[in-house]
Amino acid sequence: MQPFLWYNVIVQKQTPQEHYTAYQLKLPVEIEKIIEISDPVYSFSEVMDHIDLNKYLTIEERRPGHMTIDNFMNKTMLENIDRIFADVNEYIFQKEQVDLNHVYIDGTKISANAGKYSWEWKKSCEKNRIKLFAKITELLENMNAGAALLGVKFDIREEYAIEYLEGILKKYIELIGFDPGKAVHGKGNHKTSEQRLIEKLSEYIERLKKYAERIKICGNDRNSYSKTDNDATFMRMKRDHMGNDQLLPGYNIQCKDCCGCPHKEKCCKCKGNRIVRLNEELTQFHAEVLNNLNSIHGALLRMNRSIQSEGTFGTIKWNRSYIRARRRGLKSLFLEFGMISCGFNLHKLHLKRMALRSAA
Repeated sequence: MQPFLWYNVIVQKQTPQEHYTAYQLKLPVEIEKIIEISDPVYSFSEVMDHIDLNKYLTIEERRPGHMTIDNFMNKTMLENIDRIFADVNEYIFQKEQVDLNHVYIDGTKISANAGKYSWEWKKSCEKNRIKLFAKITELLENMNAGAALLGVKFDIREEYAIEYLEGILKKYIELIGFDPGKAVHGKGNHKTSEQRLIEKLSEYIERLKKYAERIKICGNDRNSYSKTDNDATFMRMKRDHMGNDQLLPGYNIQCKDCCGCPHKEKCCKCKGNRIVRLNEELTQFHAEVLNNLNSIHGALLRMNRSIQSEGTFGTIKWNRSYIRARRRGLKSLFLEFGMISCGFNLHKLHLKRMALRSAA
């Protein structure tokens, strides 16, 4: 019996709008024996024959369900995409004797699979939290006025921790003997002043928790995030559908940052971790580097960089229409982009072989 592999294939409908429908496609494992040699799948199958997939997955001769594929992608592939990418590249490098003496590094922006208007701003949360601290101070002063007869006074501060306010709320309820189960609500019911203070303080505590959670999600290196994809950050993109320079959720895929760099203060005055590229040899041997760059060999390297790095992102994003992530979350994005990178390298290998066959 011919063994089969199952794949999920995304087919675009022929409509003005972009709607996608998923289908399962069953392909024979030895498909390279029944297809044309010019088909890209042939090169893919040849590379896969030299990679031990048993350490990544188990092939079963039964039709997998959608949850099986989902678990495979989100567990097995998510944990092993780096090794799979390295294995594919290692085979290509050895087979084609790729020159690794010159490596070109670049980055790009990818739109996130998140709502365009689902932003949360870190500075807005910080400002609102400061305003809320002032309201809490006013509320505690009113509570102290009523609790003075009981010989209790709550400390007034510039900033309030959530645990401190929760302790005040619990103690205040015990002092006045308030029973939350007997609290009145709705039209026609008169709330006591104590109940109003308790409800207001409870509301402020919940708002502080929301602000703290949003600031925590942003972290120290970001000023915003998306409600529908917390790992996405709002930034400017080359393509703005509104045409008003609006910030859109996305990912800035970079290969290097200035975290821990001893020269950060000399070239970057920002509070966060701005992406910079500092070449110490360029600073120390500036004249020598300029001579190298202006030489014939240097000019060829600069020209090749624009072809290799910029051309790669141009092919992936514009020729193949990958300008927005399909998955949500930073880890899932690495999985998705890793698979796309594997496919790009395999297709590039296939095109090279087809060009050599045509020339022969």
